[in-house]
Amino acid sequence: MALQTVNQSFRQTDIDDLDALSQKTAQLDALLYMTYGEGGEVFRRSSDTVQDNYLWACAEIASEVRKLAQRLNSPG
Repeated sequence: MALQTVNQSFRQTDIDDLDALSQKTAQLDALLYMTYGEGGEVFRRSSDTVQDNYLWACAEIASEVRKLAQRLNSPG
């Protein structure tokens, strides 16, 4: 019985991580969409500071995505 409870707990954690991964990838996709094509025109007209901060935010989200993916791929 205890083993079943632990397995359910891990599954819920995996579901939570998958939800977070989906959310973060959607956010990163939306942010990066604004850096190329028509959206990229506004981005390229922004100041260096705004561009740096924007890309810093993208890098932070990418790091979170990487950590979530690693956690989901690790055994146990």
